[in-house]
Amino acid sequence: MKKTGLILVAMMLLSMYVTAFAAEAEFDVITASEGRTDYHWWEEVLWKSGVELDGKGIEIKYLGDRVLINYFRFAPIDGGQALTWTKFTSLMPKGAWVEVDGYAAYADIADQWGIRIDANMGDVGGQSLNANADMEQVPNVTLNPGLSGAYDIYVCVRATHDPNRFGLRVVDLNE
Repeated sequence: MKKTGLILVAMMLLSMYVTAFAAEAEFDVITASEGRTDYHWWEEVLWKSGVELDGKGIEIKYLGDRVLINYFRFAPIDGGQALTWTKFTSLMPKGAWVEVDGYAAYADIADQWGIRIDANMGDVGGQSLNANADMEQVPNVTLNPGLSGAYDIYVCVRATHDPNRFGLRVVDLNE
């Protein structure tokens, strides 16, 4: 009887581990770390092609490294006008991020995303999303592009001398 109980507990724990691993695998990982301490640049990369965005958003997961995102670009697969999305201050939930005044202010944030608002940065939209590698429990945030139809989705990340790594996935906003 004890043996059966132990086997059931072991199977339950294995099931929980597999479920947790499978949920993690749903995120696509974006990385960039090609910069040098004296030189940085922004790099736009295709993340997903032909995504139906009706009622859908994008969830961003912090993976323990520095994150620097400048914008998302949504290009309709029918060849229409592309949209560059920079409204980081509309990320949900609101309590997961704070506005910061400059690069030095990122160091003062504990376990929240930092949204840098700076019209002089030369970035599209004057906003960028940041998280630092010394944070521990940064909650996931979701953006709502407010689009319907099929799009190729690009993300513009800043390549730096520090690892830049985060997860992205498409989520249903109606759930």
